[in-house]
Amino acid sequence: MLRIFSLIVVAFSFVPQVYALDFKDISIHGYSSFEVERQISEKGSGDTNNSFDMDLFDVVLNFQLSDRVRVAADLTWEHGTATEDGTGNAAVEYAFTEITYTDAVKLRFGKFLLPFGYFNEIHTAKPSTLSVKEAASTNKTERLAKNGERFFPRWGAGMGLKGSMASAGLDYDILVTNGEQDEEGNSGNPYEKDNNLSKALTARVHYRPSTGLLVSPSYYKDQMSADVKDMEHSVTSYGLYLNYSFFDANVIAEFVEGKFVKVEIDEDAAEKDKNNWTQQGWFIQLAYAIDATTPYLRYELINPDVDIKKDVGTDTIIGVNHEIDDGLFGKLEYHMYGGEFDDSHWTEVKLALVAGW
Repeated sequence: MLRIFSLIVVAFSFVPQVYALDFKDISIHGYSSFEVERQISEKGSGDTNNSFDMDLFDVVLNFQLSDRVRVAADLTWEHGTATEDGTGNAAVEYAFTEITYTDAVKLRFGKFLLPFGYFNEIHTAKPSTLSVKEAASTNKTERLAKNGERFFPRWGAGMGLKGSMASAGLDYDILVTNGEQDEEGNSGNPYEKDNNLSKALTARVHYRPSTGLLVSPSYYKDQMSADVKDMEHSVTSYGLYLNYSFFDANVIAEFVEGKFVKVEIDEDAAEKDKNNWTQQGWFIQLAYAIDATTPYLRYELINPDVDIKKDVGTDTIIGVNHEIDDGLFGKLEYHMYGGEFDDSHWTEVKLALVAGW
């Protein structure tokens, strides 16, 4: 036995050392959100059972490999994930390598949350937003209108360029990704293999013309190339986000317009069945901080097709965000859903306890 142990020690002595990070080069952060929802009105699409929701547990990892190279990942478990039971959802929100040349030039490679508008990149970072959920009118349109389409996908795999020019009050993001996959010719995983030659482009600029004011336009373009059988598809979205703070008050607003084209090609038909439309969504949120308590009011509207009447969805939110302790927040909201389509008028209460570290 001693001889065997000695041989093992000798064998491992010849294994080259693997580079290890110092703990000071590793940072771990995260968020947790527990929610309760209750539909108040008799009719609606909310939760009438006053259910408890372990909304998410999120871990953010940063590894500083050198002065120039950083690896970052965000891992999330939603709704009490239990794979054995087939419940909840586990996701890699982002995982990328970043190489810094200067503050103005940083290259990124991996999977990303698309840098479009205000909410998408930070939708899991619940302590950083006042509201319980991100604005549905610009991020999850199907929550407000049954015909709503996403203006852009949540994630993308590809390459990005990011930078900051502090003297000009300017930050920018440019990202090239595989884009979304349609059912026709679907490769199964848009973060592994694209099913067409075209790539999606996302771009966003943060501009701070004065103290307290942020102006941020966004752009997203994705188009299926002609090599995808029986399907042509494109989406082009433009967004403008504004954030203005004065004294203890804050106003944020965002407008997004998306132009969609879907063409289904029937080989037996003489013509293509072409469908194109324009969708618009926007919100405005007013908030005023009173010590650790911040009441807010948000109005959202989604118009799935500007040429069709009676398909608009709206949500009016009266809420309050209170910092209970360092990194611990309580949120309470009253929602009044409206619009011009059937069964659209109903009310709901949302409650969340959010922790961040």
